[in-house]
Amino acid sequence: MIHNGYFLNISPFPHLFNITLAEYVVFIPKGNFTVNDAYTLLPFSNTMFNLVMTGQQIKNVLEDAINFYLDPSGSWGAYPRASGLRFDVNEALPFGSRVSNMEVNAKLEGSWSAIDMSATYTVVTNNYIAGSKDGYFEFGNVDDSLKEDTFVEYAQSFIEYAESVKVLEPVPADRASTQNWSDVVPPTSGSYKTSVARMAGIMFVLISFSL
Repeated sequence: MIHNGYFLNISPFPHLFNITLAEYVVFIPKGNFTVNDAYTLLPFSNTMFNLVMTGQQIKNVLEDAINFYLDPSGSWGAYPRASGLRFDVNEALPFGSRVSNMEVNAKLEGSWSAIDMSATYTVVTNNYIAGSKDGYFEFGNVDDSLKEDTFVEYAQSFIEYAESVKVLEPVPADRASTQNWSDVVPPTSGSYKTSVARMAGIMFVLISFSL
């Protein structure tokens, strides 16, 4: 929900999807949602940051983030969540092979399609992890000429999104960034998948992109 607010509300690009951290997990009770609630949910003074990346770089940053999340010296909050981007994760596989079946739906305005590893997309995240923080190392490999700080504070962006939609709804299952998750090596025949519901109690990381 929060990542929808980022990339649907502030981006000037015609096609976009968002990626960021899972650390902002806060229960939003039923009832009125206030400005104070928004700043409780998003307490840091982060701004929204655009990066132009290839499909392969996007896969790399997801692999980096999941690896950092799994590393005992890393952070549980590094697990990636996205809007306009969905994928499967198998934590039992080696680094570089854990993310598969990546699909994009730019700004959630069309249908889902397989990501093109050689195409370029505009990714929206916050300025903190855009600086290769919390395991998002691939962001640091993006040339400075392909980066732009919007200077739009992420809490304010979410407030404006909430005002525009009037009612905040849970993210539908088909838009969840992690569609299938497993921590078991697949058998030689068939594949092993664990329901996405297994991820519900974990975290959310913001990521967004554009064609």
